[in-house]
Amino acid sequence: MRRALLAAALAAGAPGGEAENLAFVEVRASKEEVYAGEPIHLSLRFGVEVRLLSEGVVPVSMRRLDVPVLVEAPWFDGLPGAPAAAGPAQDQPGASFALNDGVARALRDGEAGRDGRTYRVLEVERTLWPGAPGEFEVPETVLRAAYATRFEEDALGGRVPLDRNPIEVRAPALRVRVLPLPAEGRTAGFTGAVGRFTVRAECAVREIPTGGSAKLLLRFEGEGNLGSFDPPRLDGLEGFHVRGLVEERAPGTRTITYDLAPLGPAVREIPPIPFPYVDPGPPAGYRLARTDPIPLRVR
Repeated sequence: MRRALLAAALAAGAPGGEAENLAFVEVRASKEEVYAGEPIHLSLRFGVEVRLLSEGVVPVSMRRLDVPVLVEAPWFDGLPGAPAAAGPAQDQPGASFALNDGVARALRDGEAGRDGRTYRVLEVERTLWPGAPGEFEVPETVLRAAYATRFEEDALGGRVPLDRNPIEVRAPALRVRVLPLPAEGRTAGFTGAVGRFTVRAECAVREIPTGGSAKLLLRFEGEGNLGSFDPPRLDGLEGFHVRGLVEERAPGTRTITYDLAPLGPAVREIPPIPFPYVDPGPPAGYRLARTDPIPLRVR
């Protein structure tokens, strides 16, 4: 009796009726306008009716998935002129579903009511990095699923669908305008950083023998294109010669370590280091962060 009622309810929402009642998909952008080099965050959110998942849904692929749907999001792996930031590892916790040609795991997973129905709602996020001024389009996103209204048991006690009804719902394309960097106020030494940042300098030693060197760490934190701007050039740092540099990156942090050799015993400190960047605002404009000086003695 329960399955008969379910079959009638699903048929009422079937394609040819209103497939969007059984599932939905949404894509939202953090901004409609960004500056060249500024990241744009995209949120992919979709839901499938809880009743459908528990009683009527059938697999869309041979993969074992926690939520058996296929989401086709051609923008998820990047677009021409707007590469995607590296996503989370696939072995992280989270409900699995098919995304493009692979499997993704939800960043958020829960239930939500919508138009009198209850949906299991999953959400993932992606960051794109548009590099050139102009306009680019985030193509439409398609969710595909299928359900059956009639089943029979196989020899192993499993359920075999006797019919297959496709579900297809779409999120419309988005357009994002990419603005050129401000023309006025550009500061010498700007290397392409766009966002909101802080920077601090660290040096573990305070005394260096003549001919030696010190490791200067510049730690950049904030939200923006941390991983893509060029390292600040310290070739003109007063009193020092730069022998080289190495980098380390983590979410929200980038550390650049410079090997600094003092030019003589007259050096008394590592001077403040300026770091110019574009703050997208509002108001937008060039900003200048600066590290504190670090006392140093050359023996």
